Amino acid sequence: MGQRTNIILKVTDFKNNTKVTIYHDQWGIGRKPLLNAIALFHSYYNKPFEKSACDTVHLNPEECGITKQCEIFYANGNLVSDEREAYVFNEIKNLGIPSKIGEYIDTMCCNNNGALVIHVNQAKDEIKIGFLLGHEDEYEIFTVGGKRKVKNKSNKKLGKAFERWLSIDEYCGMQINKPYADRKFVKICKDFFKYFVIREFANEEAA
Repeated sequence: MGQRTNIILKVTDFKNNTKVTIYHDQWGIGRKPLLNAIALFHSYYNKPFEKSACDTVHLNPEECGITKQCEIFYANGNLVSDEREAYVFNEIKNLGIPSKIGEYIDTMCCNNNGALVIHVNQAKDEIKIGFLLGHEDEYEIFTVGGKRKVKNKSNKKLGKAFERWLSIDEYCGMQINKPYADRKFVKICKDFFKYFVIREFANEEAA
């Protein structure tokens, strides 16, 4: 039940230690991913300068209405976490291939409406965000009682689930999100991200 989404947060600190945290959001559509991205930036903005971002940058489940599923930590390239999900970490740690993230989500997570991916890199002082289509929002043609039906017609241009990065405009323009992420709200968020130089995976992929 619900619009089940996931947040994959990768944090890299100034010593190149890496932590990946997977969150589950039972009602993660519409405005929610963008608000979570802003909440994450607030955590990064308030980090103590001398401390590792891996220790201080996170989403607060209690405040954000999410559930933390697991945490995977690598120090100097060596796994120091004993979480059962850690074996697939090498497949998603560079966050460069959406399909690998999709394989992880399909295998390990409860999901039907896609994901928000965030990478915080303390050494480069940068944040990147990206959105991924879920299986429930895929364009599909099927037959019921001999009649042809089309599911998610307006999402045809977005391709298959976890196939590529969606931009903020594509994500918010989706059939399920549009009623909640209106143009004014989208502009506010895009202006916020532009001001703080929060980049999109989708823009880099297109470059």
